[in-house]
Amino acid sequence: MIRLCLLSVLMLMPLAQAKSQANRSVTFSTSFSIAPFFTEDRHNGIQYQLLKQALQHRQLTLGDIAFTPPKRALRLLLAGQVDCLINAPPGLKGMHYTPSLLSYQNSIFLLADNQRIIEQVADLAHIRLAAFQNASHYLGAEFAKMARLNPDYSEIANQSNQVAMLLGNRVEAIVLERRIFAYNYQKLAEKKDSLPPVREVSLFEEAPRFLACRDPEIAAEITAGIEWLYEQGVAERILAEPPQFDD
Repeated sequence: MIRLCLLSVLMLMPLAQAKSQANRSVTFSTSFSIAPFFTEDRHNGIQYQLLKQALQHRQLTLGDIAFTPPKRALRLLLAGQVDCLINAPPGLKGMHYTPSLLSYQNSIFLLADNQRIIEQVADLAHIRLAAFQNASHYLGAEFAKMARLNPDYSEIANQSNQVAMLLGNRVEAIVLERRIFAYNYQKLAEKKDSLPPVREVSLFEEAPRFLACRDPEIAAEITAGIEWLYEQGVAERILAEPPQFDD
């Protein structure tokens, strides 16, 4: 009889563990929010919706997201103050990674009537170029070298200002993530009668965005949720119709 009871307890343990994870609130940290991926003051954005749907599929709740500078976001994870880090760098010791939630695509943007030929990073060395903040650290050694040698290279923290600089001919080209450019171009278009057309030059590989979690079980649940997003076409729908943000 005792042996039978013990066997029953052992059989119920996985079920109890699964139930303990259900409806758990998972907390995150990430770097400063950038529309249309995240908005700090509005619970919306492409990454926000993808993450929320992945968690809900696994009966988890999207808890607080701490938007901080990148180094502090990492410290919060390492100190155990949050469960997972969004847009995690590779190789964090002791952390458990999920598949990519989505990929960023950085590109070069010029005015459409600018016929300058740009086929490689070296072609950017002699033009007035404004990139996003810390681009010289993210876009590879060749880009970093170009940034050091180009006296007309700058990095801009505000992406809306970047787009305005291009449209106002204050720079010849900008480096920006494709969806961030489209979002800010559209917001400016809503305020003006017309904007000059632009063209895009693709020089950079897609950059997958991973999550790193302290708890392997949480990482496994989020992984299952992300896989479901892409297998069932949920991610495709969210990416095709990104959320709109009111001013």
